[in-house]
Amino acid sequence: MVAILLVHHHYIIREAPYATTALYWWNSNFLFWMALIPLSTSVYGKHPLTPLAVAFYGLIMAANTGALMLLRRSVL
Repeated sequence: MVAILLVHHHYIIREAPYATTALYWWNSNFLFWMALIPLSTSVYGKHPLTPLAVAFYGLIMAANTGALMLLRRSVL
């Protein structure tokens, strides 16, 4: 999952015609949510049958998706 997100991230950043302040903020937002993937995976791995762990993992993945979409919108 991390590799897929990083490939998309690099593709999006390469397409940016120039760097703006907004692009820096959206990029930082996306990288923050990506940094939480190992934490959510660890919690889910230790407690696979706990609904809260599954919800936490899903929330982090949804936040990654939203952040990537906002980063993409900023580039476009």
